[in-house]
Amino acid sequence: MPYGVGARALSETNGAWSSGLRASGIRNLLLSALGAAAGMAVVAVIVGFVFGYALTGLGVAIGLLLGASNAVGMRRMANAIAAAGGAKRPAAMSSLRRLALITAVVFGLVAVKRDLGLGAIVGLGLFQFTLLVSSSRVMLQALRDEGQQ
Repeated sequence: MPYGVGARALSETNGAWSSGLRASGIRNLLLSALGAAAGMAVVAVIVGFVFGYALTGLGVAIGLLLGASNAVGMRRMANAIAAAGGAKRPAAMSSLRRLALITAVVFGLVAVKRDLGLGAIVGLGLFQFTLLVSSSRVMLQALRDEGQQ
């Protein structure tokens, strides 16, 4: 794939990754990541309980929940930007508030109970990895579809 194809597709679709990726693809990406996070949260709590690390497992579940809420907030912010004709200042403030809240919650959990807080940090990382994998799948499918046309 020559350099610049992705950038051209990005600009031609006004923010979507490629011409094959529509709003439903982004929604499916988010639903896929949220579903995976919910499943991992349940597994983390069960595994933590079974191996004697119940607070760590609960922390992982909380981190996954925080990551999922951040992703939902990003989606809402993107919709608001599109509806407002591209005004980015409110979006920056929204992102700052969301990330500050998540950081405060995680630091609070670390301060209250270290195992719980460290589990939450791991959960946030797991959600980001899950979102990355989901995004990669959707992007690769869109690029494959674009190449077949």
